[in-house]
Amino acid sequence: MPRPIYIICSQGGSEDKANGQLSLFQIIDKLFLRRNPPNAPPPPPQPGVSQVRITASWMGVAGDHNQEFEFETRMFFPPENAMFAVAKGTFIFNQDMQRLTNVLVGPMPIKGPGILRVQNRVRRIGGDEWTAQEYPIIVEEVIPPPPQPPNPEEQPA
Repeated sequence: MPRPIYIICSQGGSEDKANGQLSLFQIIDKLFLRRNPPNAPPPPPQPGVSQVRITASWMGVAGDHNQEFEFETRMFFPPENAMFAVAKGTFIFNQDMQRLTNVLVGPMPIKGPGILRVQNRVRRIGGDEWTAQEYPIIVEEVIPPPPQPPNPEEQPA
């Protein structure tokens, strides 16, 4: 079975087509879940993570070369650990290293604080056993303070 090398989440990245080197930027290790305080007007829209680029790298071991594998990229959302399949597919190990990249665009169904787990797993076509690697992202809840009523002493006369 292939050996997991790394999995990382970012907002963007680029690959040098000439040499295959990868650059990732805006690495995601923490997300903030903003909630409205009770009885407060809704806050103005806030920019958040609009896309998550999931990059996983695998190293082939003896017997993997020219073999077909299937992969799945999944996310487990807090607080219920609800699973969402981001991507499924197949690949053939025709190099020593195989890089799998999936991009999730749009809002994520995060319902509360906790750990968002991002998983990429592979197995030989027709096999039963998966080999997986995971990337944890901390989800922290932020409740802004309620708006303060205007101070009459600061009002212009």
